Amino acid sequence: MKRSSLLLVLFWAAVPLWAAPDNGDVKWQYETGSSVTSSAAIGADGTIYVGSWDNYLYAINPGG
Repeated sequence: MKRSSLLLVLFWAAVPLWAAPDNGDVKWQYETGSSVTSSAAIGADGTIYVGSWDNYLYAINPGG
């Protein structure tokens, strides 16, 4: 994954996580089983880690 200005959006409701490049087009989205109210962490390989109120920690690879 090229390090550029990729936008990652996390919502406070049970709605999908999604990422969009500079042009605003959705690159991918991922729906969790419940609300996401925390910040995401991004690993060295680009994996996105985020916890959800469904008691799961999600590890989403750079491709979604």
